[in-house]
Amino acid sequence: APAPAPAAAREMTTEEKVAAAVAAADELAGREIATAEADSAAGYESDKDVVIKKRAEEGLSKNMKDKLKAELRSQGADPNTAFNPFPVIFLGISLAVITAGVGILF
Repeated sequence: APAPAPAAAREMTTEEKVAAAVAAADELAGREIATAEADSAAGYESDKDVVIKKRAEEGLSKNMKDKLKAELRSQGADPNTAFNPFPVIFLGISLAVITAGVGILF
């Protein structure tokens, strides 16, 4: 029979990861960091997570805001444009359905 794998060679279970993170929390001075590690090991995040808190405080950079605005404009979300393509598309598809369905639908 094969010998059981040593403890270091097998992957830790979620419960073991949580227990290890909680044990590390007792040794660490920064309780917030240890809590974030325990939360991450358990598979969920909280608003107390240091990384999430830092990202939320930083917000979006001007460069990222410009990229998002450009993407929305490319999808037709520019409020300064008077032309709306959706009615034209709707009428075109309606006309195609009516033309193709003359003998079938009515």
